[in-house]
This record gives sequence, structure tokens and C-alpha cells, in this order.
Amino acid sequence: MRETNGTHAVVRTSSTRQHILDTARSVFANQGFGKTSLDQIATEANVSKMTIFYHFKNKEELVVAALDESHSECMRSVLVGLTEHESDKKRLVGALFEVLEERLSRHELNDIYMRAVAEYGKDDSSIADAIQRHFVEVERTLATLVTDADSGDPEEVVPQLMLILMGIYGLHLNASGPRQRVPARRMAEAIMSASSALAA
Repeated sequence: MRETNGTHAVVRTSSTRQHILDTARSVFANQGFGKTSLDQIATEANVSKMTIFYHFKNKEELVVAALDESHSECMRSVLVGLTEHESDKKRLVGALFEVLEERLSRHELNDIYMRAVAEYGKDDSSIADAIQRHFVEVERTLATLVTDADSGDPEEVVPQLMLILMGIYGLHLNASGPRQRVPARRMAEAIMSASSALAA
């Protein structure tokens, strides 16, 4: 559906909303959030700024939607890769970090999340709330995997695994040359092995 307001056509379709969101995610990932204006996104998406405001009431709402979609896609793709990698529950956590290792080496990790943490991590905005909500989901997923694998105390293990995870994304975001392979699986399995030994 199109409505004309002044000289601009406002496009009101779900596909237009998705196109704006896809464009915003790409621009945010490439140059960050603070440097990206709605005018730039409108130009890149070849829509009017008014069309963006029809689908998203402000930039903050667009950022939250971009983070939500990136998070959902990442979780789906990693978990699919995980099940393809490993069927043994006791090795699933290690396999998860191996999947992340491979994606880091192939430049396939999404920069949008670490950029959001860097720019909004200490805010009291809905963006910071979205970041925290997504981290909680990742922590719960890791806790489930650790529990299912009987690989130590999740309350002890998961915070250490999250540090590895944040390090992987931080390295990906800041690396300027070829990515070195990070022994993330080995580190994760060492943490779980040590926790299991202490619990025995």
C-alpha cells in the first residue's frame, strides 16, 4: 500500500519493513550506530524517511528490531550448525565454540552485536534492555547444554564460557587483518573439565 504525503510516497508493506531492516543491519554492522543516520538508511534503502517512520517510530526502535533479528538468526544458525557438528551431549558445548571458531575464521560473525555492546551497553535505553535480554537467552542456552552434558556446575561454568564468547566477538570486531584461529573449543572444554573434576 502507498500513501502520498507531500512529495513523498509512504510504502506500507511488510516487505518494505524487512527491506529497511535488512539495510539498517548492514549499515549498522559496517559503521556502527552513532555514525548512522536515518537519512543514510533511507538513502541506502531507496525509501523516504517518512516510510521509515511509518514502520519504526524512531531510530531506537529500528536498532532494537535490528538486534532482535540478528540475535534470532545467529541463535538459529549456530544451533543448526551445532547439531550437524556433534550428537554427543557431552561434547555439544565444545562443538558450539568450534562452530564459532570456524565462523570467526571465515569472517561470518555479525559485527552488529559487539558494536551495540560498545555503544549502548551502559545505557538505560530499550537498546540496552534488548542486549541484556539476548545475553540472558545465550546464558540459558549454555546452562542447558552444560547441565545436559553433566559438565560441571552451570553457575560456575557459564560465566566463564560467556567471557570466551565475548572475547571471540571482540576479536572479530577489532581485527584489521586476517583472523587467527582462536582455540575456543579447547578453552571451553578445559573449563568444563576443571569444573567436573572439582565437583567429583
